[in-house]
Amino acid sequence: MTFKSKRNLGMYALTAITAVLAVGLGTQYVSQTDFDVPGAPVTSTTVSSMQETIDGLSIDAKFPAALPQNLIFEKSEVTSDGKSADIHYSNGELDAVYHLESMKRNPLTHIDIAPNPVTITVEENGVLVSEKTVEQGIRDYSKIKVGQTEAVIVPSDDNEDAKIAWYENGVLYTFSADLSDQEFTNILKSVQ
Repeated sequence: MTFKSKRNLGMYALTAITAVLAVGLGTQYVSQTDFDVPGAPVTSTTVSSMQETIDGLSIDAKFPAALPQNLIFEKSEVTSDGKSADIHYSNGELDAVYHLESMKRNPLTHIDIAPNPVTITVEENGVLVSEKTVEQGIRDYSKIKVGQTEAVIVPSDDNEDAKIAWYENGVLYTFSADLSDQEFTNILKSVQ
């Protein structure tokens, strides 16, 4: 029995994994950057000020200048290599996390929002046995562009808050909270 596809399904599996990495939070600080042992765990340190967060980073990172709904800094976890951080904000009712991580390649370029369907055929001894068309892609995500920066807004689900993700100058950024698309767009506009 032979399985054939008019598109490479392995690419979609890799794309799905990359998308989860790109927009996921709380990755247990397994860095995607250069290490002697790829994927080796990196320890993190909790810090209690924004200045300590900035001082602990070894990357040139940007931060939002304006946060919605009176969010204020609560704490951060900065990895020991300084290449990743989770910055927690809160206003008592709303919690938010700003994640930044050094990455060589932009993982967001692999998110295919609404690609064409894939047709899978099954042949037996050169004879077509069945054919099935499968919808691919992530249709609920939306892409936006602010200036030269492209971003992906991911809607919330039962397990996670909504988030915005973008990649700029070798750093992947995500901001996760129960916010509207407009509030996410304003955060991106305020990043300096």
